[in-house]
Amino acid sequence: MSPEQGAQTAISKASDWYSVGVILYQALTGRLPFRGKFFEVMLRKQTRDPIQPREINPHVPRDLNDFCMRLLRREADTRPTGREIMRALGVPRSSAMSPPSISAGSFIGRERQIAELHDAFRATREGQTVVVYVHGSSGMGKSTLARIFLEQLKEKTLNAIILQGRCYERESVPYKALDGVVDSLSKHLASLRRAKAESLMPRNRAALARVFPVMLQVDSIFDARSAKRETIDLFTMRRQAFGALRELLANIASRKPLVIYIDDLQWADADSTFLLEELLRPPDAPPLLLVAGFRTEEIDEKPFLKQLLLQAGTENCRELVIGPLAGGEARELTRSLFAAADVSGEPFIESIVHEAAGSPFLLEQLTHYGMMNERAATAGVSLTTMLEERMSQLPSGARQLLNVLAVARRPVDEAVALNASGLSGDPLQSLTPLRAAQFIRSGGTQYGIEVYHDRIGETIGSLLDDSERRQIHRRLAQTIEARGLDDPESLYEDYLGAGETDRAAVHAEAAARKAASALAFDRAALYFRRAIELKPDAPNLNEMKIGLGDALANAGRPAEAAREFLETAKTTSARRALELRQRAGAQLLMGGHIEEGLEVFRVVMETVGFRLAKGPKRALLSLVLRRLLIKLRGLRFTERPAELISESDLLRIDICWAVAAGLGVVDLIRGADFQSLHLLLALRAGEISRIARAMAFEVSQAAARGGGAAQERVAELIEKTETLAARAGNPHAKGLAIWARGLSSYLMGHWKEAAEYCERAAEVLRDQCTGVTWELTIANRFMLTSLLYLGEMVEVSRRVPQLLSAALEQGNLFAATDLRTRLNAIWLAGDDPDRARDEVIAAMTTWPRKGFHLQHYSSLVALAQIELYTGDYEIAWKHIEAQWRPLEKSMLLRIQGLRIDAMQLRARLALASAFGDQRERRLRLAEKLAAKIERENMAYANPLATLIRAGIARQRGDGGRALTLTEKALKDFEAADMQLYAVAARRRLGEMLGGDRGRQLVAQTEEWMTKQQIKNPPRLINLLAPGFSARQEKFS
Repeated sequence: MSPEQGAQTAISKASDWYSVGVILYQALTGRLPFRGKFFEVMLRKQTRDPIQPREINPHVPRDLNDFCMRLLRREADTRPTGREIMRALGVPRSSAMSPPSISAGSFIGRERQIAELHDAFRATREGQTVVVYVHGSSGMGKSTLARIFLEQLKEKTLNAIILQGRCYERESVPYKALDGVVDSLSKHLASLRRAKAESLMPRNRAALARVFPVMLQVDSIFDARSAKRETIDLFTMRRQAFGALRELLANIASRKPLVIYIDDLQWADADSTFLLEELLRPPDAPPLLLVAGFRTEEIDEKPFLKQLLLQAGTENCRELVIGPLAGGEARELTRSLFAAADVSGEPFIESIVHEAAGSPFLLEQLTHYGMMNERAATAGVSLTTMLEERMSQLPSGARQLLNVLAVARRPVDEAVALNASGLSGDPLQSLTPLRAAQFIRSGGTQYGIEVYHDRIGETIGSLLDDSERRQIHRRLAQTIEARGLDDPESLYEDYLGAGETDRAAVHAEAAARKAASALAFDRAALYFRRAIELKPDAPNLNEMKIGLGDALANAGRPAEAAREFLETAKTTSARRALELRQRAGAQLLMGGHIEEGLEVFRVVMETVGFRLAKGPKRALLSLVLRRLLIKLRGLRFTERPAELISESDLLRIDICWAVAAGLGVVDLIRGADFQSLHLLLALRAGEISRIARAMAFEVSQAAARGGGAAQERVAELIEKTETLAARAGNPHAKGLAIWARGLSSYLMGHWKEAAEYCERAAEVLRDQCTGVTWELTIANRFMLTSLLYLGEMVEVSRRVPQLLSAALEQGNLFAATDLRTRLNAIWLAGDDPDRARDEVIAAMTTWPRKGFHLQHYSSLVALAQIELYTGDYEIAWKHIEAQWRPLEKSMLLRIQGLRIDAMQLRARLALASAFGDQRERRLRLAEKLAAKIERENMAYANPLATLIRAGIARQRGDGGRALTLTEKALKDFEAADMQLYAVAARRRLGEMLGGDRGRQLVAQTEEWMTKQQIKNPPRLINLLAPGFSARQEKFS
């Protein structure tokens, strides 16, 4: 301890040099400078100098004796500086010594960004979950910014738990965005006392250890795994593992502040982003701060980054852009770095600032080079020159090792790197100078090393010729194989880099299958593609193509999956080709590629003796006949295992399922026709899981037909479906049973139950099943539409952009079209009708024009509502009237929910446009439509009709009747959980009442709309409840 530290006065770098002097004194004399009790030693340090080393050991050289005494001077400012010490030791100026680093005190130009990170952390202390995406170009100081923030956090919040991880370009592990974080988490838990770690353990800890084996370092988890309570089903295991990780983080965050930092997120994968969203999704997300850094230049090339940034701009998800330092800031930072080293750098500051181009990292490195190199003042500085000169000072072994790491561009096991470098003997002789000069650092695993910064690696790699790079890759691959490491991804990269494409292809396929087994399907598809490209004449090419198709289907990319299945069908047996075409047709139909899917299925159906009805009337006739058959035969069946049923019969059932599902929410009558055939064939065959699937569809069909007896019939079918699903014992049947209950709840107008069951169904299907993109799309559609009725506008507006971005990136036209049209109201809530209109137009540009599908109806409704929102009432009226006859001919209005929806929209438009000589005619039409809605006898429909009648009364000057009807509509909307419409009715009631009560009602609606982030309340109220003013307002 230095004299100033003992006196509790200011300490500095000179205090550290005093400590060096104490160590040197011990080395020279074998004893400490002062002896005695603690307080006696502290007093002597303040008042006297120690005995000189030469007086104790006469053999100490005089210059070393004097140097030691200078380090031990009592006055800190009289001790030698770092530069003087280097000169005294004879260190040349061109040495590859460690450069001055940017510290919190010298971190110039980033004060605002640091403050924003601290603000985000404070929000988590109030129970919020906050994500901050920090991005900027390479070398802009993202990592340094995060490091300094975390250092400050450790100083200010001593009990904070900080978990860190990093993604690597050429590291290929499942969920690699979280791989390092989970590694950090396991080390933290392993450092705790057993009882404390046990108190944090989640349920399903064994599943967590199976997906992230590094967690086995924690004793509590190891014990749970050895108890062998884990499930065999991989999808259930993944769901349990994700839930366990979320629960574990929540347990930690409930006790201490928790911060997670992920660097270089641009090298993550789509599967990782899915896991991140699962960990942080509301409700009940862990109250933690997640800081994720990535390169701005990668955003356009990485759709998942775009998807993540779509969520930014809220209190819980923030974006922090790190740009280049301005010229003045760059000069100030450079001067501070020179000052920290007690060197004047004025002669070449300008050349450093110019070469660094605003990059703090390059400023730091070039400043060090400038202060250590005599020629820099005249010759200027450049990164390449700097690295070449610094490398020339390294031992040859260190240079070889650095070249290996620069070529690998990923963390490499230390032993592998040394072996591939051809080095033997003491590894520290090569590692120490590289670490000291900040050429390398630890990375990835416990024993991994990597190049210190991407820019260094890129520049060093460019100095090698092609043959040198190939040779390094070959040595890396051979070393990995010789050590028996299970790392097919690295073997692929290195054999590819070595030019050995056949070997690379073998390891690419192995990497694909490894990724698929870890349920990382996007990554599996990537490696299958690489294997196929490298080895197009492989004996197992068809199997790899089918593997690719499976991975794409499981990743939710239906059009791409279909292409692979159809291509493979050309070169396989007739039986296998039929199955592959059926799978391709299913992917196309369920992905919204209707014409292409039907074309594929026409060929398939001809092969098995089916026909697709031409036109709605023929489809209706076929449907009626098949419904009659079902009524006559009932739902009886004799159960038989699939093994006893012919493959052709099973295939026919699956074809009917695919057509029924693909057309069921597009061309409803033809879809219902094939669902009836699907049910008949499944009952005849007796295979339990297929019957359960058909019954789940039957539930939604019965609910869609509506009618007085529908609810009783639906309840009976749901009970049968759930019993069958339990007997089938597979996740798909279970998920579809919950899915059917959610859909039927929606069609009956039970919005809360619909949202709950659709959410639960989505969880089961997503986490336990593969190839269920269509089922998930339907579940999301009805769940989000239910949330709209419930008035959860913020939640719907949060989810739709994420789902839309994913659908567009995956080529899922069905999901994208549905989100853009059916849920178009989110853009109206944001007061952006132009965006709303653009989304509808974009959706229908890619949708088939032939026929009148549900999607055409959804776009009709969306466009009419946009015109109603903007006050273009006559345009909206003409638009709906021009399409009403085609809508009727499409048979879509045979579906009760659509019929009610269409009639109430038409009535609203009639009310809004009731002017001039059309006034009475349109008011009478609105009245007629209200009566028809009432005859539907549905609890949720009645208040819609009542509100229409209230508007008619208001238009006709009957204020008392309008008031009574609006009050009744409000009461019934609230009873039906239709909060969005209830708010509109409450606002209209308040406007008509006036006075204190009226103002109170209006204030309540304003408060609610503010909370739901509705930007223009009057417009939205007029959209939902038009007709309440003598002359409709024209919004502009």
